[in-house]
Amino acid sequence: MELQRRRAALRGRRPALHVPPETTARPSLFDVPGPSPEVRGENAAAAAADRSSEAVREELERLIRATSVLESAGAREEQDKAEAEKDQGGNPFSRLARKVEDSIPAHVRGLILLNVLTFLYGSNITVVKEAASVLDPFSFSAARFAIAAAAFAPFLTSALRTPHIRRAGLELGVWASIAYVTQAVGLLTTDAGRASFIGTFTVIEVPILAGIFGAKIPPITWFAGLAAICGVGLLESSAGDSSFIGDFWTIVSALVFGVHILRSEHHAKHVTTREALPLISLQLAVTAVLSTLWVSAGSASGLLHGCGWESLVAGDWAELASWPWVEMVYTGVLSTALCLWIEVVALKDVSAPEAAMVYTLEPLWGAAFAWVLLGERWARPAGLARG
Repeated sequence: MELQRRRAALRGRRPALHVPPETTARPSLFDVPGPSPEVRGENAAAAAADRSSEAVREELERLIRATSVLESAGAREEQDKAEAEKDQGGNPFSRLARKVEDSIPAHVRGLILLNVLTFLYGSNITVVKEAASVLDPFSFSAARFAIAAAAFAPFLTSALRTPHIRRAGLELGVWASIAYVTQAVGLLTTDAGRASFIGTFTVIEVPILAGIFGAKIPPITWFAGLAAICGVGLLESSAGDSSFIGDFWTIVSALVFGVHILRSEHHAKHVTTREALPLISLQLAVTAVLSTLWVSAGSASGLLHGCGWESLVAGDWAELASWPWVEMVYTGVLSTALCLWIEVVALKDVSAPEAAMVYTLEPLWGAAFAWVLLGERWARPAGLARG
């Protein structure tokens, strides 16, 4: 027992074995030694350099974008200035439109332009009637629109490059060609004054069609339509020179002109004043081509045998010299090309029903021109005759 107590005392005085901390934990297969302090310093410097270069690159991109915006704005300003100078120097229509836009309220300006339009349209019927005694209406229409298209030819390229102008010009050209050709056919057997009054059917048709498509029609427009109906009713009892066929084609012309007015109003809302000239240029080109195709096909098939177009194809210069060139130039440039341009500009600020109401003045101008130039007189309606 004594021996066991001594051994226990010796074990209590024996120093404990010291194990270093690094040997207490076993190394893992996934442990990766970290970088040394020198390597960590190099990495921090590289990251700082990357951040600095990225900031410089972003600043350069911002400056480039700002410069591009300024250059684009300057280019647009220079382009607008160049176009304005071009218009001021060589485009009388745009120059006139700009002066009018700056001095007169939009709606008033549109009404004034439409009144000028009715004056020119009123003279148109009388001039076409006078020319029909020398040249058939089909040849006259083809030559008339060829002259009008030539006058506006410089703007045709711009129209063909612009999709919405191209679509609008093609559509309006078809309507215009039908309206003008049927008008010329009707004037073969109907006097100019009567044709002017029958043209007032447009003022009835346009509000009806506009109302069908959802437009709100002012009461005064319907009043103007009723007044036009009364005028046409009085006309039917007068003793003018006419025939059923002539009246029929004149009515067809008035109806097609009504559709043309509505579609012109629609397209006028989507074009600028500067784009009106290319639009009219393409419209006239389409009308000239269709009129030429019509008279060429009629002459080749024998339906229009003996028409003036055959003289042009045959190169009969003596016959061509007798054509009514003054009337063709007047109707082509003034009462066709200029009127179509005025209509598009005016319909940007005036509704189609309002325009149709203004067009009721056209028969008055037509009757006045027929009285002055052709010596036509209105017979008293039978219901109003005395004794």
